[in-house]
Amino acid sequence: MSDYHYQGYDALVATVRLKDITSSAGNRAILHRMKNNDPALEYLYISSPDNINPDEPNQYVLREGDDLGWLGYFIGENFTLTEMYVHHVPADIGQAREMFKGFERNKTITSVDIDTNVLNEGLSAMNMPHVKSIGFDCQLERDAAHCFALGLHQCKSLKSYFGMLTVEILTVLSTLPMVKNIIAHVDEAGNNTLGREGGVALEQLLRKNKLNHLDLDARFIGDEGLEMMAAGLVHNKSLTECCLPNNNISGEGVKALAVALVDNRSIRALNLGQNNIGDEGLKALASSLTHNQGLRVLNISDNSFGDEGLEALANSLASNRKLRGLHLCNNNIGDTGLLALAVSLAQNRALRVISLSGNTAITEIGLTAMARALQSRKCKLEDLCLDRINIGDGGKVLARALSINKSLVSLSLTCGGGMVSISDDGLRALTAGLSHNCTLRELDLSENTAITAIGLSHLRQYFWAPSCALESLSIYCINFGDEGAFALVDALTRNKSLKELLFGGVRYAGITVAGWEAFSKLLCDSSSANNMYLSNHTLQTICHSWLWRDNITPWLKANGDSQSQSTAAKFKILKCISDLNMVPFFQWDLKFLPLVKSWFQTVTSSPDMKSSDEWIKLATSIRSRGRELSAIYKFVRGMPVLVVDNYKHYLMQQLRSIRAMKSKLQEEIQGLKERERRLMEV
Repeated sequence: MSDYHYQGYDALVATVRLKDITSSAGNRAILHRMKNNDPALEYLYISSPDNINPDEPNQYVLREGDDLGWLGYFIGENFTLTEMYVHHVPADIGQAREMFKGFERNKTITSVDIDTNVLNEGLSAMNMPHVKSIGFDCQLERDAAHCFALGLHQCKSLKSYFGMLTVEILTVLSTLPMVKNIIAHVDEAGNNTLGREGGVALEQLLRKNKLNHLDLDARFIGDEGLEMMAAGLVHNKSLTECCLPNNNISGEGVKALAVALVDNRSIRALNLGQNNIGDEGLKALASSLTHNQGLRVLNISDNSFGDEGLEALANSLASNRKLRGLHLCNNNIGDTGLLALAVSLAQNRALRVISLSGNTAITEIGLTAMARALQSRKCKLEDLCLDRINIGDGGKVLARALSINKSLVSLSLTCGGGMVSISDDGLRALTAGLSHNCTLRELDLSENTAITAIGLSHLRQYFWAPSCALESLSIYCINFGDEGAFALVDALTRNKSLKELLFGGVRYAGITVAGWEAFSKLLCDSSSANNMYLSNHTLQTICHSWLWRDNITPWLKANGDSQSQSTAAKFKILKCISDLNMVPFFQWDLKFLPLVKSWFQTVTSSPDMKSSDEWIKLATSIRSRGRELSAIYKFVRGMPVLVVDNYKHYLMQQLRSIRAMKSKLQEEIQGLKERERRLMEV
């Protein structure tokens, strides 16, 4: 709105009735809150009658009868709004311009998200010079994309763009001076080919701007586009993350990128997954890595290369000491390539993450080489993923390595369809090795269907080991039934580290009521207070986090809400036992009474109460029912003679103390009188 136009609204704002410029009471309330700068109105949804959210209080629904000029005026005058979610744009360009004029005038809105299926010329009126972040999650037709690009051109302060991307939109982004992040969304309508023209825009973007994050998933930039982009990358010193998965890139295109990477020091993460670079492309990348000292994470999964390319990459790792993560999933890697990688890994102190999932040509020979690498003291690998590989007796192969390795934190050994699964014997060997391991936190054995309840029973050796540090175990799609549940419960009886036990499939692993009851007893054995104290107070998730069962959910939540296992135990005891039995504590005489008071105070004043409704309810119940006084009363009633005798003893001590104080005071008085007499004689 021009200043002249705004003066017209300023002159009328004192007298205008909100009822006359809105279509509903809800919209009137929103304008009233904007007018009064309600601090709770930090964001606003602009919706159509077709996508109303009844639970959203900050929602303005555009209908016939709403004056968008006044809506824009109040948006422009407001200084509490910081985020706008536009789910409907008026088709009339005049009305859209009136609304967006408020965005133009407003100085506090920094983020705008446009998500609508109705795209029209109104987008060309979008003028938001102060907005720093725009999300545009819409399926673009050519005309709508043009309108949006026209509006986007006026967003001079834009730093981050998330949404649909066409050559025209990318060209506009390349002209904006402050853009740092571009993340493209997948365009299901198929208007997603950037090609050489897109590469030209990217070249300009990389040359002129200080771009930090570029994500062009499935934009089909192709070899020509990548070559143009690489020309700009040579001059760029700001890009830190470059994601180009599923972009129809072959080895020829990667060769140009490899040249740009030789002297590049800024890119930390490069994702070329789901392309077709092959062995020749990987050789080019490997050559650049011998010189590149900036890259930390390289993802080249699903790229149709084999042992020849991996051998070249392994050789480059001998001189590269900066790469931390290497993702090689779903390629044609076999034992020869893995052997070369393992030799390099045994000498490499930098790599922390390696993923080899889906390389089905790998056999026990390659796995043995990897196991030897894990035994090297120089190996610092923390995360190893060997999913969907014919592991077979890989558990036996890895067992010794895991007993020696001191760096691995996460190990994934899931088995896909048609792969050779880890057997019960393999799991027994694996757990025997793990019983000496003190670093592993996550273990995934999902889909190893050859594992039965017998195999799960071997987990006891590992879980009972003092060195066990495992926090998450995944065993999805294994039908172990009630017997398996009993084996898991037995293994977890003395375990103090596991927080997540994740399983599912085959109707929750074939577990019946008996199995769930066993888990419930594991978490809270209510047969006695002592057994409750000895129950498991560490587990926070069993099966799925979204699967709630009445007999285990409260105890899992108690474990999760509690800051210590001791606090969780107290919660369960006080929750299950309405009145504590004091008889077993009579042998402690009166020494127990301070402990009773301290015990109840720990629960009622626990910091856990701040984050848990259950803790608040329990503390309120304790206070309202006088359970602390009840426990003390039962103790006194059970041993009245001891209490009276001790009270008499207490009174006698107090009397002796008073007499001693009296005697001391009398001596002091006598001394003062003697001093006074001497002074008088002088």
